[in-house]
Amino acid sequence: MLQSVREVGIEEGIEIGMKIGMEKGRLIGEILVAQRILKQPVYSEQELKIKGIDELKRLLSETEMKLEGGKKMLQSVREVDIEEGMKKGRLIGEILMAQRVIRQAVYSEQELEIKSIDELKRLLAETEMKMS
Repeated sequence: MLQSVREVGIEEGIEIGMKIGMEKGRLIGEILVAQRILKQPVYSEQELKIKGIDELKRLLSETEMKLEGGKKMLQSVREVDIEEGMKKGRLIGEILMAQRVIRQAVYSEQELEIKSIDELKRLLAETEMKMS
């Protein structure tokens, strides 16, 4: 029974994490590429990672208004950013759901969002060990 609850929980967590990760990763990637095209690095990746989705959308809108061209380049990197966002989002979702299963919320979603994929993999492994 616990195994099936865990599987359902992980699937739900993955879905939530993928949506958040994909959107945030896409926005960050587009902003970074637009800044490169404009040769105006205003924000670093680390600064963007801690911003909320609404703020990222606003920054992207402002940055895109500065662009006259370069849309093709933005489109080609979207795929890479979506994949990266999906990986990160999936890991965040799995960690959050595993924390719910063991009833031990160590990290919030916001804390997890600023961690690297390698850090998230390590945290997921640690959390899964506590489930055993």
